[in-house]
Order: sequence, then C-alpha cells, then structure tokens
Amino acid sequence: MKNEAILLHSKDGDWEGLFINGQLIDEGHELGEGRKEYFWLNIGAKYQITGDDLVTMEVAAEDDNQLADLGTFPSSLAEMIGKYPGTPGKG
Repeated sequence: MKNEAILLHSKDGDWEGLFINGQLIDEGHELGEGRKEYFWLNIGAKYQITGDDLVTMEVAAEDDNQLADLGTFPSSLAEMIGKYPGTPGKG
C-alpha cells in the first residue's frame, strides 16, 4: 500500500503540517527548520515517499480560522472541516 503524504499550509504561509495517511507527523513554521534536506530525506526513507507523492495545498478557510485559534493542527485530517485528498468521505 502506498503512503499518502499531504503538506498543508496556513493561508498566510506561516504554519505548515505534514500528514501521512491522514495522521499529523510534524508541524511548525518551517518543517525541518535549519535541516530541511535531512528532514525530507528522513521522511522519504521512513514512509517510502518521494517528492512526486507529496500533495501540497492551502488549508480551507474554516480550518485556517481553527488553526489560528488553536495554534496547532489536529492530530488527523479526519478532524478537519475542509476536504483533503485521502480523507474518507471528504477528498
């Protein structure tokens, strides 16, 4: 089974979260801050994904508001309001 990787970013581009198979793996202002190449090589090896497998998109407006209020992404895509690839009944 192929792993699904989605990198979501806030509307202002200040926060991003990486979801693998619908679960939040990491989040921050910049994933891998200061060690970006190492971070992505490690993620690729651990989850057997490549850059071609990664979907990058902006969060829906409703989720952006929630992200601003909470200061963090929920632990899974299923907890989000918007429609994202790989979310049953949503994407």
